[in-house]
Amino acid sequence: MDFNDYQASDLAACLALFDQNCPKYFAENERQGYQQYLASTQDIYKVGSIGGELVAAFGINIDSSRKTGRVTWIMVSPNMQGRGVGEAMMNDALECLRHEGLDTMLIAASHLSAPFFAKFGAQELETIAHGWGPNMHRVDMKISLK
Repeated sequence: MDFNDYQASDLAACLALFDQNCPKYFAENERQGYQQYLASTQDIYKVGSIGGELVAAFGINIDSSRKTGRVTWIMVSPNMQGRGVGEAMMNDALECLRHEGLDTMLIAASHLSAPFFAKFGAQELETIAHGWGPNMHRVDMKISLK
């Protein structure tokens, strides 16, 4: 799996990846926010490809003053779930944050994706019912990087 920095030419493939994960993992009303994020983010945003096909994407927001990093807009093609792609993404993100000398990874997951993050030691901080939209509950989590 190759991870590269997001380029504007990846927009259509990233939106298609979002659509593949909607409405199961993202609320439909989040698409516009994702598109705006891609257009204006200062975060590190990476895309993962296999055989030239974009199959994964994730962002990393670094807050050095708080020694925290946050993963954002993390998604995997449903066709690639269970094949180690998500694990590769998380390992890349965790390595990046550790390289920056940060203490904590913060995650804003859905109730459906929270079990995935728990596999990496993420602990639940708070659950907000319908936090991402109707029947899409937000689960705030953290992973200690120490």
